[in-house]
Amino acid sequence: MTLRDGRPLAGARIAVEQASGPVPELMYQTDADGHAQIGLPTGEVRLRIFTASGESRSVDINVGAEPDKTYDVTIDPP
Repeated sequence: MTLRDGRPLAGARIAVEQASGPVPELMYQTDADGHAQIGLPTGEVRLRIFTASGESRSVDINVGAEPDKTYDVTIDPP
């Protein structure tokens, strides 16, 4: 995760939601470089991102069948 100005979004918490049905409440956290390794279900998913300051943003992505795909997510600064 990076901010639009290029800085990594360190310490952000990420919740995964699936559009087609309930997904267990899973929470992940980015490291100092803004990276998080997350196993995502196939299909439409929403990443709800909570910044260290408590603000949240949502990003919708379509996850294909590729098991080890990298997604680069950029959000506006809080």
